[in-house]
Amino acid sequence: GRALRDCEALASGEQHSLLAVDLVCNGVWQPVADAVRERFAAIFDLGHAPLVHKCYSATFAFLDDLAALAGGYAARRLKAHPATLALRAQWNMPVYFELVKVAALSELDAVLFGAAEPEPEPAPDRPRATPSPLATTLLRCVHRLWEPEPTKHGLFLPPVADRCVGLTFDLVAKTLRAAAARLDEATAPEALAQLAVDVDHLDRQLTSAF
Repeated sequence: GRALRDCEALASGEQHSLLAVDLVCNGVWQPVADAVRERFAAIFDLGHAPLVHKCYSATFAFLDDLAALAGGYAARRLKAHPATLALRAQWNMPVYFELVKVAALSELDAVLFGAAEPEPEPAPDRPRATPSPLATTLLRCVHRLWEPEPTKHGLFLPPVADRCVGLTFDLVAKTLRAAAARLDEATAPEALAQLAVDVDHLDRQLTSAF
């Protein structure tokens, strides 16, 4: 009966696996997830995108490390555990993405409309065929959008990956419209040369990134 089945499971290693799953999921992860949700609830209402990203990344990095340590079925169970789902639901990803979007568009607009600090004149030994502030700002915004590492000023989180795709296209399109408008107005050879440098730089950098 039951005793025989338990012995067979123990002999095959199955019982040990089930005990490990219960220990990892309910003995370790459940209390940690509950503590994050109850004792540190303030982190879910932060209005600062980099800080939200740092807290979210740290929380789920712990989960990933625990899953890697547990391995096998325990790792899969951790990912689908009710505590994990409840914790993920606690983060307001639409609001987080809006913070990221507003910051990126504001940074790009600051260059488009002249609110950003002007780029210093190149040194005599520095080539003048360098990307404009508009091109470098676009690349900086796109890099931050897709960089997952907080220490590299990244803001990427998997739950908003699809929205990041759309925002990337929006940022590139906005930059290209500005470049096209300048092309219509540009007559000096220097202005046309700068546009050519920017287009080439954007093409190489975005192609290598994606």
